[in-house]
Amino acid sequence: MTPAARDKAIQALENHGVCIIKNFFPSHIIKQWGDAALKDLDLASEQLKTTKGIDLDNPIEGQIINNFHELSMREARRVDLRNGVNVKQKIEEEEQKWRSDNQVNQKTQSLEDIRMNPDILEILERKMYEITPLELGNWGRWNFNGGGPSLTRRIQLTVGKPGTVISLGGCTDQTIHADTAHIFSHVQLPAHYVNLFLHSVSPLSNELNDRFGW
Repeated sequence: MTPAARDKAIQALENHGVCIIKNFFPSHIIKQWGDAALKDLDLASEQLKTTKGIDLDNPIEGQIINNFHELSMREARRVDLRNGVNVKQKIEEEEQKWRSDNQVNQKTQSLEDIRMNPDILEILERKMYEITPLELGNWGRWNFNGGGPSLTRRIQLTVGKPGTVISLGGCTDQTIHADTAHIFSHVQLPAHYVNLFLHSVSPLSNELNDRFGW
C-alpha cells in the first residue's frame, strides 16, 4: 500500500469505524482456509447430532443450543467456529512454514502473511495507539494483555489466531451489537481491539448453495 492509501484507510476507520480494502489479499489462500473451516463445521455438526440431538441445519423452534469451546451460536443458523482440527492443523503447519521461510529469506504466500501484513499492522498501530488527552481513561487497554493506558509508549500489537464465522442458508442479518459497553458515552476512544474479516466464499460466485452462506 502507498502512504496515501494507508492514510485513507486510517481516515475511514476514524470516520466510520470500519474500512473495506478490496482485492488486497490473495483469494486462493482465503479459499483454502474457508474449505478447512467447512470441514470442521461438518465434524462439529455430526458430533452435535449424535451426542446432543442438535441439528444446526434444521434447528427446532425453541430449542436451546448451548455454546461450546469449539462452536458458539451467534443466532439461528450463524455460528462462531474455532479450534477445529482442520483449522488448527493448518495454523500449526503455516506458522512453522512461515518461520522457516523467514529464516532462509524465502517468500511464499500463507495466512501468516495476512495476519502479519505490515501495511495492516501499521494502519492499526497508528489508529489504535493514538496519543490523546483522554488516553489515561482508556481502560480497554488492559484487555488482551495490553498493559493498560499510557501516554508515553506504543506497544506492539497482539495478533490473535484466526477463527471463522459461518452463515448457514436461511440465516437472518447479523444484529448490530457491541461486545462490551462503551467506557464513555460522550467521546470515542481509540479501539483496543479490531476484527479483520475475510470472505472465503464470494456472494457472486456459484459456490453458494442451500446450506452455506458466506
